Amino acid sequence: MRWIAWPVAFLLAITLAAPAAAQLIATAAVPQRSAEADQIRGWYRDYLGREVGPELSAWVSMLQGGMSAIDVQATILGSDEFYVTKGRDPQTFVRETLQSVNWAEPSLTELRRWTDRLNQLRGDRFALAREIVLANTQPQAPANQVGEVVTRLSNAARLAVDTIDFEIGGTSQGQQANLRAQALLSACGQLQQVVALRSYRPDEALRALDSADRSYQSLQQTLSNPPGSAPSASGIVRRIGTMLGDARAAIRPPVVGPTYPSYPTYPSTPNVPGPLPGGNYGYDTQQLTAQIDAISRGIESLTQLLSSQAYQNYSYSVVLRDLDTFASRVDAFEQALARGTSRERLSWELESLREQAGRIRTQLLVGRPPYLTRFYWQSVDSGLDQLRDTLGPVSSTGSGSTVLRPAPLYNNLATLLDQSVGQLDTFLTGTTPLVAGIPDVPRVQRDARTLRNRIMTLRQQADVGEPAAGLKQTLQLMIGDYQAAYDRWNRVVTQYSLINPARLSPVGETLNRVEQLINESLNSGDLPASGPTRVGQLLAALNNDVTSGRRSLVGFTGYREQQSLDLYLSQLNDYLSSINDAQTRVTPVDTRRLAVAMQSVVGKLQADADTLNQRVAAAGSRQQQQQAASLGQLAAGIGRIVDEIEAALY
Repeated sequence: MRWIAWPVAFLLAITLAAPAAAQLIATAAVPQRSAEADQIRGWYRDYLGREVGPELSAWVSMLQGGMSAIDVQATILGSDEFYVTKGRDPQTFVRETLQSVNWAEPSLTELRRWTDRLNQLRGDRFALAREIVLANTQPQAPANQVGEVVTRLSNAARLAVDTIDFEIGGTSQGQQANLRAQALLSACGQLQQVVALRSYRPDEALRALDSADRSYQSLQQTLSNPPGSAPSASGIVRRIGTMLGDARAAIRPPVVGPTYPSYPTYPSTPNVPGPLPGGNYGYDTQQLTAQIDAISRGIESLTQLLSSQAYQNYSYSVVLRDLDTFASRVDAFEQALARGTSRERLSWELESLREQAGRIRTQLLVGRPPYLTRFYWQSVDSGLDQLRDTLGPVSSTGSGSTVLRPAPLYNNLATLLDQSVGQLDTFLTGTTPLVAGIPDVPRVQRDARTLRNRIMTLRQQADVGEPAAGLKQTLQLMIGDYQAAYDRWNRVVTQYSLINPARLSPVGETLNRVEQLINESLNSGDLPASGPTRVGQLLAALNNDVTSGRRSLVGFTGYREQQSLDLYLSQLNDYLSSINDAQTRVTPVDTRRLAVAMQSVVGKLQADADTLNQRVAAAGSRQQQQQAASLGQLAAGIGRIVDEIEAALY
């Protein structure tokens, strides 16, 4: 289904980069008259002074697939074609963009402010055009806006179900994700029924929206464990999160003053610690949030562009998986910012993001990629640079200067694991023609997909610097999965006397090299001494709280939060084991990384504990209410202990 659309997206990139090239290509099937098509035709006439070409189909597909109209406008205004026709001059570009959007000559003050903003954005034309459009967008009539957003939301939820089935159908992760995606689709359908009434009650719509939001959170968590296994589906789900926010604002728009954005007058590189606007943490929370939003927008647009080509080009598939992992880490960074995490730790995390972005950039921009690929990645790079300017450099005290220099083990592992995924994809492609004729082939493919998920889990562990002992445990499970798939496939080959069958043995050879690397790391002997006694005491206290929490969950059978809370407590228990092992086997930096990773689990644990407390307070017995309140206090205590562990490790 989705792989058919890739030539249109590629055509769109070529056409915007060099409009004359469109004359050399046969006209693609232009969609019938629709509101989206008419809107795009109008933008082309207003902004580029010409009729839209064969790229119209791609634009309509992107709008229907969840891309916002504002992002499409910004892409056209920020395109090379628009920039070249305006003389390749930044100030002229700003003036013409303001004129195109406002239909009025900007004042000198306005022109100077937006030109300065372009400099702050490091020349990111897409980001500037988007801000100009947002600043001058007139609000729609609420009823029309709600109906439009909810319709797009339902379409995107249906697309998420289909994409999950295609990418990871048959795996345990795929089955869980499918159930959660179906629940999201059902919740969106209920929301659509509520807002379809001529005079609906906003409170009823918000309750239906809350149900959809819970399903979305659950689906996003499933697709992120492990991340990278379903990049196209994850990109769609992230866009659904944006649509849910749009729907909430449309149902009950905030009462605010003018929406024209204001820009900070303080320096963009605050090197002096102290309170800044937006919080008392030594950084400006609002400014950082806006910069993170720019990065997320760039990733979403890039993912949507590449998703249509993911099954035609393996290198794009690798990039999509890395983009999905990168997007998950950006989300975690935003959550850490919302919790008021220290400036030093945010800087540390940012350097990790920049290193990962550097690896993605090398893969993404190899050769001559489509224009839009470079265009959207510029927003990611620009946002990362702005984050660095806002936070300032990482402290060079202690071992901080060597943070995030990945060891050769992790670099080599990433290469080998990507290679094994490619070999598995080749095997799955080679066995697909046999699915209808040989009953055991679907089971072989299911085993291969389970192995693929396990490989992606190991790759994610390598990305975050999991100690070699933890990698070894995952590898052992992976070897068992490989052996099961290999034995079953050999039986099929022998029973049906297949000639020149697809081969699984290259995957086994690659996994042998992975095992050799991990064993060499374990046997190297280059290991630090154990951590301080204070850390050991805190870990023991955390272990007691985690055990108590899991026992107390028995009283909440029937509540959906029970399973998620048990999962989070189990993950914390795994982190405890890893940190205990890491104190004697790896560097202090790796131990700190594990402590930082625990924070994201703690945030989810506390959020679900609060939700459970509210639900039990409304419908549970008195005993359950007391137990839920105790569980909430326990979750808060776990958060404090994790904070102390992190502080003790620095």
